Amino acid sequence: MDNPAIFKVALRKRGRFQRLLKGRPQTSGMKSGQVRLSPGEEIGGHDTGRREEILIILEGTASVFYLDGRCRLQVKAPGAAYIPARTFHNVRNRGKSLLRYVYVVSPV
Repeated sequence: MDNPAIFKVALRKRGRFQRLLKGRPQTSGMKSGQVRLSPGEEIGGHDTGRREEILIILEGTASVFYLDGRCRLQVKAPGAAYIPARTFHNVRNRGKSLLRYVYVVSPV
């Protein structure tokens, strides 16, 4: 898609996952979503390949683990964490309240 249209998406108040941006053809490749994790839950280890990712913490505290053991971050709301391309990572809610964040994945 050469010229994606401008649009808006409302953040839902319920559900574990909400896709915000789906990538092509909706965007020029950017993907995004909202995640809610209850205390003790985690997203699971993953990477985004050649794409960079940013986590924008809206509520609670995220424990971000780089699974090669190099780094562990605690990011409180309001805050953000940057995940480089090709970085296997996991996000956990080790707190006592809901963790709510938005992830944004860059186009390749």
